[in-house]
Amino acid sequence: MIPLFTGDERNRRKINLGGTTTALSQEQILAQAKLVREERLQQRRREDAAVLIQRWWRAIVERLRVRDQLKSNFDEDPFGINGTRCLALLKNDDDRLARWSEHMTTNQGMFPVTRIVITIC
Repeated sequence: MIPLFTGDERNRRKINLGGTTTALSQEQILAQAKLVREERLQQRRREDAAVLIQRWWRAIVERLRVRDQLKSNFDEDPFGINGTRCLALLKNDDDRLARWSEHMTTNQGMFPVTRIVITIC
């Protein structure tokens, strides 16, 4: 007896163990590629927008930090040259400006005016 011959002469059903395959048309392939491309573009736009928002927020935080540092420097030496420089960079700080102005007007400023006498021989 031959082991490959079973006596059944009917065609046996062929079973594909590799899974189902669907052939896509050219239009379907192009449409799918377009969708993938648009998804990448949207993702890139979202990332760019996130970077822009992060940059904006970090700039705000840094401005506040520098402003606090200028205020601190002014409060350490309000009537010296460094305090005056800090005051020039601090915008809309009326309390510190009023304190500085009052001191400068009552104490003749940082550089008191002395009388200079010039004699010509």
